[in-house]
Amino acid sequence: LYRLEHLNILEKIRDFFKKNINDIEDNIQKEKPSFEIQRLMKVSLKKTVERCSIKLPDLPKEANNLDKNFKKLRELKLDEIVTKIKNILKTGIEGNRDGLEQLERIQVLFELMCNEPQSQIPDLQINMIAGDRVAYYKAPIHYFLESAVGRGKYCGLLNYFDLLTITGAPRRACEIFGFVWFGTAEDYTSKYQFPFDGRITAYAETYENNITFNDKWGVKSLPRPPFSDETGKYDLPKKSFVEPPNWNWEGSWIVEPIKSTLTSEDLLLTEWVEKVYETTNFEDMDEVEVSWANKYMEERTPRDEIELPEGWVWTTEWEVDKNQPGDGDGWSYSTGPESNTFSSSMKKSHSFKRRLWIRGRKRIGTPILPDVKEIVEKTGGWEYGRTFSSKFKIKEFSSDMVRRRRWVRYLTSFEPGPVEFKMISSKATIIRAPPLIITFPEQLLYQVRVHLYQGRTLNSTDIRGYVTAYAVVCVQNKTQISQTIHQQLSPTWDETLIFDDIMLIGPVSELAITSPRISIELYHKGPQGDEYLGESTLKPIILKGDYILPRMKWYPVMENGKYAGDVLTVAELLPLSEDFKKANMPFLPPKKSNGSYQVPPGIRPIMKVTRVEILSWGVRHLKSWNSRPISQPIVEIECGGFTTVLPNIIDLKKNPNFPSTSTYFDLALPEGYTYKPPINIRLLDKRENGYIPLVGKYVLTEFSKYDPDFLAKTLATEETEELFGDDDNSLYTPSGPSVTSDGSTVIVIEDEKEARGCLACISKLVKKAMKFAEIIDETDDWEFLSMYWWSRYYAMEGNQLLYKTFKHHELPLIKVYEKEIELFYNNFADSIQWFRFQKVPKQMENDEDEDLEKDPIVGVYKGSFRIYEIPVDEEPRPLIYGDVPTSHPLKVLIRVYALRGLILACTSPIKDKYCDAYISLQIGPKIIKDVSNVIYKTRNPIFCKVYNMETTLPNYPELVISVFDYHATEDKMDNLIGLTKIDIEDRFLSIKRPICSLTERYMIGGPHKWRDFMLPTQILDEFCVASGISLPRYSSDGSSCFIGGEQYSVQEFEKYPENFADKKVWGENKERLALYVLLEMGLITDHVEKRRLFNPVLPGVPQGRLLMWCDIFPHMETPPEPMNIDYPDPVEMELRVIVYDCIKVKTVEEDPPKDVNADVLHDLLSKSQFAGEKEAQVSEIHVRAINGNASFNWRFKHQFKYSYLERKVIIPNEIEDVKLDPCVTISIADADPSISPQPYGIVQLNLANCPRGAKIFTKCRMEMIPGYKIPPELAKEKEEEVTKPISVTYLSVLKKKKTLGWWPVYEKKKGFMYQTGYVNMEMEVMTKGQAEKRPAGFGRNDPNTNPTIDEPVRIPTTFPEIDSKVKMIKFIWKSPNKPKLILGVIANLLGGMLAGFLLNAYSVVGNLISTVTDKVQNMTSSVT
Repeated sequence: LYRLEHLNILEKIRDFFKKNINDIEDNIQKEKPSFEIQRLMKVSLKKTVERCSIKLPDLPKEANNLDKNFKKLRELKLDEIVTKIKNILKTGIEGNRDGLEQLERIQVLFELMCNEPQSQIPDLQINMIAGDRVAYYKAPIHYFLESAVGRGKYCGLLNYFDLLTITGAPRRACEIFGFVWFGTAEDYTSKYQFPFDGRITAYAETYENNITFNDKWGVKSLPRPPFSDETGKYDLPKKSFVEPPNWNWEGSWIVEPIKSTLTSEDLLLTEWVEKVYETTNFEDMDEVEVSWANKYMEERTPRDEIELPEGWVWTTEWEVDKNQPGDGDGWSYSTGPESNTFSSSMKKSHSFKRRLWIRGRKRIGTPILPDVKEIVEKTGGWEYGRTFSSKFKIKEFSSDMVRRRRWVRYLTSFEPGPVEFKMISSKATIIRAPPLIITFPEQLLYQVRVHLYQGRTLNSTDIRGYVTAYAVVCVQNKTQISQTIHQQLSPTWDETLIFDDIMLIGPVSELAITSPRISIELYHKGPQGDEYLGESTLKPIILKGDYILPRMKWYPVMENGKYAGDVLTVAELLPLSEDFKKANMPFLPPKKSNGSYQVPPGIRPIMKVTRVEILSWGVRHLKSWNSRPISQPIVEIECGGFTTVLPNIIDLKKNPNFPSTSTYFDLALPEGYTYKPPINIRLLDKRENGYIPLVGKYVLTEFSKYDPDFLAKTLATEETEELFGDDDNSLYTPSGPSVTSDGSTVIVIEDEKEARGCLACISKLVKKAMKFAEIIDETDDWEFLSMYWWSRYYAMEGNQLLYKTFKHHELPLIKVYEKEIELFYNNFADSIQWFRFQKVPKQMENDEDEDLEKDPIVGVYKGSFRIYEIPVDEEPRPLIYGDVPTSHPLKVLIRVYALRGLILACTSPIKDKYCDAYISLQIGPKIIKDVSNVIYKTRNPIFCKVYNMETTLPNYPELVISVFDYHATEDKMDNLIGLTKIDIEDRFLSIKRPICSLTERYMIGGPHKWRDFMLPTQILDEFCVASGISLPRYSSDGSSCFIGGEQYSVQEFEKYPENFADKKVWGENKERLALYVLLEMGLITDHVEKRRLFNPVLPGVPQGRLLMWCDIFPHMETPPEPMNIDYPDPVEMELRVIVYDCIKVKTVEEDPPKDVNADVLHDLLSKSQFAGEKEAQVSEIHVRAINGNASFNWRFKHQFKYSYLERKVIIPNEIEDVKLDPCVTISIADADPSISPQPYGIVQLNLANCPRGAKIFTKCRMEMIPGYKIPPELAKEKEEEVTKPISVTYLSVLKKKKTLGWWPVYEKKKGFMYQTGYVNMEMEVMTKGQAEKRPAGFGRNDPNTNPTIDEPVRIPTTFPEIDSKVKMIKFIWKSPNKPKLILGVIANLLGGMLAGFLLNAYSVVGNLISTVTDKVQNMTSSVT
């Protein structure tokens, strides 16, 4: 069971996460505010992290290796999910749809974990048997597992189990209300308990059998034992039953007939057809005997003597059923009543005929259950039948030959356990388990009232889409049928169905669990029989306290698990106690003429006269239907039973718009948005021979969007996704260090004067019409970049200085949309909406029905509605669509600004990680392929091109912008990288006016001057007329206006009046104020889109983005001039760094001195490396620098190209230019790399955001360095130090041009910075032209000017005689060939010793020989 425990734990987390995703998706579909959806996502993710942090229970000893590895894998997956969620929370959720996609990808990981490959316990299956298996329920057994650590989600809980049909499409056949518990025997005795104090009761059962013999009932000639089981196989006398252990008899044997024999077939129905056969026996064609019989040909009461049951009324008269096989009078013939074959024509062999009479009746009261005791007293409990294998019934007929009655005796036990009877039969020993019953002490009766009002969006096979619908409502085991509504799209039943005597178990406080689930099945009465439309289920409203009228709501209708419509209904549960009947029981609803109950007032919607105005524009994108194109479309609009047909389109190819664009109708509709019937927009196609099939339909259920009063309150529509996060200024905060928790660091941003100095005056900018390079060279002020459009873009993409400049001088900025702009404005569906016709599944042919899910759209209806109630005592308002122009074709000019591509996909098999991109545009038959402007070898091409195209609306409304890869294949073919589509007509008709976005300021001169073909006042007047707002009223000087009940003034929008003093640049007050009002109304401002490019080969996968926007103008002779979007080239610049001194640099000692106070000597040098350089520049060596104090006086020079807009250094590359931050790295290193291969200290400074150097090194601290964090081992020392807060000023060396001071040098260890000394240096930045005018040599070489660098003053610590020998020893010792040298020295020493030994040995031998010879001579001489 431990495997199932793990599975339950994971499935609970998965189900929790899945429920949150469904809630978020519902909120997105309901168009809830974006911030609320983002909050739900964050809360869901945080709670999921908490649930995923749990550990899976330990495995038992018997677990195998697969269990252990699977447990590890699951824990790793949980950690992976937690990591992914934390990254999402850290980086933020981009948009609602993107956030939902991220959550769905995480859900896939949960699904992969919730799988157990070694489950050895079979699933739970509940079967319903009616002769054969007719329905089943199946579920994994771990759902019901009892466990302390991983309990199943349904274990021991009362629940509804839906049984599905066996044959045909899986459909809910019935439901079982109960609970399932699965666990060990130990858990059974300790944890198992029935809800609501339920008790198990068992009973013994035997059947007493009789047979008739000589018109007497007895056991003579009986084919089965007198007492037997139901099948008659086993002899079961009463005395053979012995109670099992722990069970006791409760009472004696009693007669209890089977309930199915006591109830009639019409017990739970509201309509019934009474049937009786008229039969005749004849001989030689003469009738002999006429009688009446049932379907078994058993004698029955004559037709005219049949009594109407209590609670029923006749609905028809007796008539012959002509639908049965027979002759013209309904007679069918056979050889006798026992024959199974009847013929519609009489033959000579026939001697028996019959015909069926029918009469309808309907229930007007509640079903009356039979009284079992009364029936037993009258009949003795006997059941009669022809044979023991036939069906038994209470009433006895003359043809019955056998009878039986059922005896039962009950047992009870307070310690539930195994129960079985061991009985000794005449044939065998039988061990039989008796049936079990659960009894509950609390059983209450209730009344359920189901108020069924209306249906919508129901599908049927009717050729015109109409339904003839009725509902079958089931509550527990009771069923009622509603009236049938003929030929409606939204059938309105307006009927209340009352169910009495609904028995529920348990106390009143548990009604939320035990209340019945109500099933509403909908059917369509068609010519070929009743057609199943779907089913809706709901729970009744439980009354608490005084009676309150319930509110109806729409419940979905599902067919085979798919959405099939809605039904407007509500159900209420009313107790049948005497106290409630006296105090709170509501009166019965009023009756209709047909005897059924109406939905009572208060619950039934209030009807009011409502006007529906229709703006019908045209149809688009019509596809083929049943393999034939749609050539003559007909559009019908229906609401509340009223249908209007829009004017026919004369020629679909020349003009797909309707000849007239507006119409309206008035009708009585329910009050409010909830209860209104839907508006059905239906597309039909007129074909040959008058055949007009239903092709597609759209059902409009959301009415608030089309209420003019609601729209007037929400003129400024909020964007559905946030553009810049929670704070618009979050992108423009300085990138320096932030304030620490202890307050030890304070950031001082450059003051406002410094920001205002970025642009001296806008009028000066206008007068200086010069190239960018000239501006840089002559004025030495890069902020003139604001003259370019690109400066507005980069100001919104993170260039803080530009942003502050534009904000201070109140210059117009732009909005940057990360996706297509239409996604943020509901596809510009504010004046004209798209209503996509859905294919009707039951209208499709088999071959097209298979592709329904892939492409369910058959066409688009373009139009809109205005729906509002008409006051009874007031005159109706003027028609909103009363003055709409006709939809004639219109010529327009489209101006596309293609700026650059962003991370384009590489599609070429012959190119490596780059593409040669160019732009292609197409609208209708017109195509522009800009092959002459291919941008080579880059994935981020800068196009900066303006394209003009003309088209005619509505014939060619779609603009396709494609990006191709030039000569991407070996045969020189161009590959499509991706394309994006823009609906020009939607933009042209939108009230948001995206045809030419509004600049934030009205300027008549300068680089940002007004480019629209209409003035702001004209646009505002047009907007007011379209929105139904009164025209603005301006003051005499144009500085204020009154519109829409509010007053606006220029001073509200202009912070610094001196910025608007130049009349040559700024327009008059009236136009500026009109523009500000338009911006407040939510019209689209200057923007740029990052449109995603898609390739049809890879649907749904972006292949990069295209930075662009487009303007649309009506056809005119002199359109406005296009905006200059040229991209400024990077500036060639030179950085000069002079390193003067370094102090207290911590060095690495080769041989630490024994004397602590001894000086440490090292040969030090400095290096300088700029961003993008492969090797660093090296200074001269300070030989024998004392204690890490060195003097260099050395100049480094770096040439680079810099883009002021992007604030990046541009490194030219063959394929793609590299863009880096303008960082310079100064390092202090040992001249001998064998001593310390790494520098002793470095300092890396970003020229665009550089900390100002300290005047003296004692004020130089590590807190100056951006991103510095105090190492843990130094934290306590920092806390003990009592220092003042450090003031750090950040500046741009690229702007200030020159800076001088002391900076700390440091080394990095384990992610922390440790200070190792100080460096004194000077940095100066200048353009290439300035560098040529002010030359300077490298180091101290000529020309040693700008500034002149003196020789460094160094303390002499050198001794040449000693140094040469020491250096030689050092060289030998630190040489890589040291082992060979040592071996050589040893060999020389050994060789010298050997040579000395040999020389000494020779002399010794010579002396010895001479001595011996001398002695010999002496001896001989003495002898002589």
